[in-house]
Amino acid sequence: MPRLIHSIVGLPDWLRGMQAAVSAQLACVLVTLVKVQGSVPRELGARLLVSEGACVGTIGGGHLEWKAIQHAKTLLLQHQAISSLETFTLGPQLDQCCGGVATIHYESFPLANITWLETIIECWQQGLSTHLKSYPQVWPNTGRARALVEATKSPATIELSELPTGEFCLSECLSPPPFKVVLFGAGHVAQAIVQILLPLDCQLTWVDNRADLFPELGTEQAASLDCIVTNPAAFAATQTPAHSFCLIMTHEHSLDLEICAHLLARSDLVYVGLIGSATKAARFRKRLAEQGLSQAQVAGLVCPIGINGIEAKQPAAIAIGVAAQLLQLREQGRAASGEQRYES
Repeated sequence: MPRLIHSIVGLPDWLRGMQAAVSAQLACVLVTLVKVQGSVPRELGARLLVSEGACVGTIGGGHLEWKAIQHAKTLLLQHQAISSLETFTLGPQLDQCCGGVATIHYESFPLANITWLETIIECWQQGLSTHLKSYPQVWPNTGRARALVEATKSPATIELSELPTGEFCLSECLSPPPFKVVLFGAGHVAQAIVQILLPLDCQLTWVDNRADLFPELGTEQAASLDCIVTNPAAFAATQTPAHSFCLIMTHEHSLDLEICAHLLARSDLVYVGLIGSATKAARFRKRLAEQGLSQAQVAGLVCPIGINGIEAKQPAAIAIGVAAQLLQLREQGRAASGEQRYES
């Protein structure tokens, strides 16, 4: 089984799996959902990497994924750089009642020689997007693969173009996830929130000055999380990334207030949420106004946090409500920006 490499926070499973396969010189097959119609289990661009003894990522599970894995394993045995397309109707034939149509692209790398991988990893670390395009080809195709190209526009995540000649071309943009979450505090609720957010497509930064409170995480979990031992208020003032969703739940109300003041003074954050009751919210808003924050800045504080209708106060229950609220806001942001979404 290839060893996953975990040094880059937020790197998708399939890219880490590909990085590991290259490191171990193992052949691999990249399985990508490149076209969808109607209801399908995953979104356009979902990926699964199949290599000897390991499958990393998912295109939605069920019989569709099982069939895709079986075909990918046959490609591993052919020792050729083969690209191919396969279309599935998700009906009785696959024992799936979604009713949609999914087109899957298989891309085989027999010698784990992936010329564009290093550039993508480097750009990802810098927060930059990279663009890939395949040569026009008739499937199956051998040996031509894909190349890095300069973007002339901001393309969709992935696009399959069918040419009049009967050829096909695959274009895509690979970008670090815009869903950045910064969590201040490492108490019980924070611990529960981290466990829920870890499997999601987000860059998660966890800040506390008490190193002993950070749990021992598995290597796959650690790949999605950056634990920072420092003064949370100092981090809030100078290091919180722009366009972040921020959650404040430290062990001291005075520290919470200081963090709130730093974050609300900025205009480039998506969300500033504070754990607490309506009473705590009223007191904090009054104190923040006394410190000189404007009415609009104070109004930006979300407290209490979490979706409505969940009254349970167990840490896990609170965490579920908070995670749901963040996901709702993320989807609303995507809709507002016009990002194309697909029914699942």
